[in-house]
Amino acid sequence: MRFLVVCLLLAAVILTGCSPDQTEETEQPVTPPAAPGPTPSSPAPEPPAAPVEAPGYAALGFGENEIRMWEEQGIANVDSAEAATTLAGFPVATPSFIPEGLRLHSKYIVSNHGAGLRHAGMEPKFEWIDVTLVYSPVDGGRDVLVNFIQSSHEFNTGFGEPADLCGKTIERQYIAADPENDTPAPSIAYGWEQDGIWYYFTGVLADPLDEETIENMVCSIHTG
Repeated sequence: MRFLVVCLLLAAVILTGCSPDQTEETEQPVTPPAAPGPTPSSPAPEPPAAPVEAPGYAALGFGENEIRMWEEQGIANVDSAEAATTLAGFPVATPSFIPEGLRLHSKYIVSNHGAGLRHAGMEPKFEWIDVTLVYSPVDGGRDVLVNFIQSSHEFNTGFGEPADLCGKTIERQYIAADPENDTPAPSIAYGWEQDGIWYYFTGVLADPLDEETIENMVCSIHTG
């Protein structure tokens, strides 16, 4: 808006200066010069600060396909926690301890729930953004051994029990193996909330993970 007002004022000055009503024959009243006197010293006005804009799609490295996926479906895969933070609107945390034999399987998966409905012209009752990190074996296996979700929407593990882990007040849930439903090994899930963000960390009890290693990963996540 400020830029538009400045442009309109500038246009008015240019048009006034170019008006055909002002000619060399127009007489202007002559004002005698004022007597010389001391000139007050005052600092020159500082130019207005340029507005600070949030990083756009170009700063995130988004092409046309990535922009369309995010705006129409609310899904984006980005390379860093910084980019995920920009899209999610909250600080995205990562475990600083990654056990040997485990790697980040995919990029940071950012999901804006409700974006698809809004793009279709329907207003969702509520929406939220979450970020998912998936870890799998270094040897190339595609099995998901760790799934770490952080969300601006409240959730819990559902069947866990309160526990204390490395200073975190959490909900801990043991999930039994269920081979008939593609769950060949048991897992442990931890859920907690801090500063209005909810965290859900699930680790499969399979090589190279055991319960102690999974807890060390959880303890290495600094969300404060």
